[in-house]
Amino acid sequence: MEETKITKTTCGRKKGSILWNKGLKINIKPWNKGLTKQTDIRVLQNSNSRIGQKRTSEAKLKMSNTRKKLFKEGKLKPIKYWLNKKNIKQNEKMKGRKLSINHKQKLRETRIKYIKNVVYIKFPCIGKHEKQILDEIELSNNIKIIRQFLIIGYWLDGYCKKLNIAFEIDEKFHKNKPEKDKEREKNIKKELNCQFIRIADYDKEVYT
Repeated sequence: MEETKITKTTCGRKKGSILWNKGLKINIKPWNKGLTKQTDIRVLQNSNSRIGQKRTSEAKLKMSNTRKKLFKEGKLKPIKYWLNKKNIKQNEKMKGRKLSINHKQKLRETRIKYIKNVVYIKFPCIGKHEKQILDEIELSNNIKIIRQFLIIGYWLDGYCKKLNIAFEIDEKFHKNKPEKDKEREKNIKKELNCQFIRIADYDKEVYT
């Protein structure tokens, strides 16, 4: 009688044999569902044990291939999808809702605080010819202009306290948001009771 050769996999199972639990639904809830590091010490210990742990190149490759496979099958969606979904929900919630002037001011001031304290940027982006234009105005009129003057959550390109004049250098991108610029100018005028001078830093004939 001929002996049959049995090829086995690493788990000791016959190659090609059917798993005993295939097709069965096992309703076992994970032990850590709903638990956080703050509420359960086991979750905290598990999290701390992974700190500084380095994965091998084989493990990284395996994880990458698994993710790619899940993306193709549609079982896993990229982070951008969830972020966009969240933004869409927020936009729908805010749709038609009008914010008060005080609320808008608080939002601007909060954003500036975040930029200064978290991002560590003291001033916003300065226009290409902004410094040159304001320097020329200073020299020709013998006045002092404060650069990037902060007022009610807005950055003014320049402000002369002596003459109470606000200077704004408009680059070509300002053509795309005239309503916002008008609202901004109105709020600054109301706060400082000043004269507002806008200087176009682009060719009007080309961009009109």
